[in-house]
Amino acid sequence: KNRIVFIGRLGEEKGIFDLVKAWKLWGGDAPVLEIIGDGDLKPGLEQFIKKNNLNLKVILRGLLPFDETQTILSNSMLLVLPSVCFEGFPMTIREAFAHGVPVAASDIGSIPDIVDNGLNGVLFTPGSPEDILQKIQKLWQSKARLKGMGVAARQNLRRSMRRSKITRC
Repeated sequence: KNRIVFIGRLGEEKGIFDLVKAWKLWGGDAPVLEIIGDGDLKPGLEQFIKKNNLNLKVILRGLLPFDETQTILSNSMLLVLPSVCFEGFPMTIREAFAHGVPVAASDIGSIPDIVDNGLNGVLFTPGSPEDILQKIQKLWQSKARLKGMGVAARQNLRRSMRRSKITRC
């Protein structure tokens, strides 16, 4: 469970290069970052990872079946969503919370309404590899805090699901 995961389309709006740049800044002490997804930026990411010797720290998994993706997510310490464009309700956040995995995400769109900064995850400045690094590094230094955020994430999701149940008249 000693890894961090990104799940999504590898497109400009998802901020994936900002995330990989944060890993470059982190250096040799960085945990493994698994990137699940496909898209236009994949060739450029492969090149960046190779050029910056990040092969052991950043793993491009490509597009995976849903079940395999969920297994990797459930065995991760943190999900990262570095979006630079508005996001409505990213399903990956809900999936992470269901698995008790906290989320580090951009402070953009409706994400701050879903990720309660400091409770079930952390928020960072969109488009800033430095802020991504600072927020994730600080979290990573306290595995107990990460676990507590994961528990809170699952509990919050369960509470919100109970409140949104539809009853028949």
